[in-house]
Amino acid sequence: NQHIRLKWQPHPDGQQYQVQRQKPNSPWRNVATTDTSTYLDQQVNVQTQHYRYRVKGLDSCGNASAPSNIGRNILLEGESKGNESATLQWNPYQEWPEGVREYHLQKSGQPGNFERLTSTTDTTYQYQNYFNPRRDSQYYRVEAIRRGQPEVISTSNIRALPFEARLFIPDAFSPNGDGLNDTFRVNATGIFNYSLKVYNRWGELVYESNNPEAGWDGTYKGEQAPTGVYFYTLYATGNFGKPISREGPVQLIR
Repeated sequence: NQHIRLKWQPHPDGQQYQVQRQKPNSPWRNVATTDTSTYLDQQVNVQTQHYRYRVKGLDSCGNASAPSNIGRNILLEGESKGNESATLQWNPYQEWPEGVREYHLQKSGQPGNFERLTSTTDTTYQYQNYFNPRRDSQYYRVEAIRRGQPEVISTSNIRALPFEARLFIPDAFSPNGDGLNDTFRVNATGIFNYSLKVYNRWGELVYESNNPEAGWDGTYKGEQAPTGVYFYTLYATGNFGKPISREGPVQLIR
């Protein structure tokens, strides 16, 4: 996800190889001379730019062959719309004489262990219901599969699309055992380092939890807490370490 690796078939008379790179609307530039048939280009930004490459073979006298076909890296881009959907698009891989058979769009909850989301011949994909409440981001990459054999694969950059943290905090609950609003529980998704505390009107701590799936059942020291207004504080961490804090009243009704 940082560099571009090139590989080519050796030329029968090639003693060395001249690697050339081109940015959009720019001339070709020599970036390396190597005696192997691979090159790792580290002077690139694969998250914002696509590049075109070609290679020339050099004989023992330094004479250059005709340039190779042109290879271009795949730049994957995308955006999310709230936590509802994500749109992903990428430039087609070009200049394989055999062409591209298909693209494999892959996803992962972390920058590794990718699984295939879909196979397509298009260069855009609309992903619905992509939200994962246990992650702060979803990671994507694309593989272009060359038509024919042997199979050749070109892999894009990895694109992270963040989720939005969401909180719903009720302002009342009724712990009467009827199965409706029996606990004071925060409905939270996309947050981490959760800390909820509830205080009575005298400032005594009556409940605390670090588990967003848990809730206060309206008891204190093993007894039913009296009806009335209580106060909560909530601290958590959202996407990319963004702090979240909430506080306010909650009414206990019996």
